[in-house]
Parts: sequence; C-alpha cells; structure tokens
Amino acid sequence: IFVAMNKEEEIVECEVSKDEAYQEWLVKNIKQFILDYIIDQKSDYKELEDTKAKNLTIEIIRLENTIKPIKEKLESLKKELIALANGEKARCLDITIYPQSRTTIDYKGFLEQKNITVPKEFYKESTSMCLKIKKGA
Repeated sequence: IFVAMNKEEEIVECEVSKDEAYQEWLVKNIKQFILDYIIDQKSDYKELEDTKAKNLTIEIIRLENTIKPIKEKLESLKKELIALANGEKARCLDITIYPQSRTTIDYKGFLEQKNITVPKEFYKESTSMCLKIKKGA
C-alpha cells in the first residue's frame, strides 16, 4: 500500500501491484538503467579505454582517496587552532591567526532592486572541462 496526497490535499491510499516482468528486466539491465535514467549519461561520453587513461584514472582516484582524509583533518585542526585564538590576533610557531574582512558587491540584488535587466549581449559564456570522481571509487 502506498500513501500519497492528491491535488485536493487529501491523503489517499493506493495499492501497488507487483510487476514481475519489469523487475526481471530491471535486474538484467540495472547498469544501463542507472546510466540512462538515474545519471542520464546516455553514452554521449567518449570511453577512454587505453592503458594510459586507465593508469591515470587509477592514480587520480588513489591520490584523491589519500588526500581527502588529510584535508578533512587539516580543516579540523585549523578550526580548533582558530578557536583557541578566541577572535583575537595570535601566533604560534610559524602560524599567524588574524581576522580578515571582505566586502563584495551583490550585483544580482542591485539589478533586481533597481529593476534592471542585463541585455543578452553582455552575457559571457564559458566552458571548462571538469573531472568528477564517482563516490566510492
């Protein structure tokens, strides 16, 4: 039984029937299903199959898995040391702790407040290549 809210915001119960044919298809095609419908990566990506690409990938993943816990520990230690400074300028060995103030301009908010629309010819588009490592890799 599945409980949902309809358009009139009333709670309704629906009985969901088992679809064994679909379940069987899903089990057989789970990898493609994940790529096509969950990740939406319908093979418009070029597969790098050569040894050099695979070796680089393995090394990147290995280094990322090594660096991540170190970065997390470093951030934790920095926060702890900053807390010991208690909001004041401080120094310990070769580390200096000091406040830093920044001012930024909220361009989007300014334009909205003044009801100004930026003409399309002033939009600049850029594309860069990204590298994303699958969780658990």
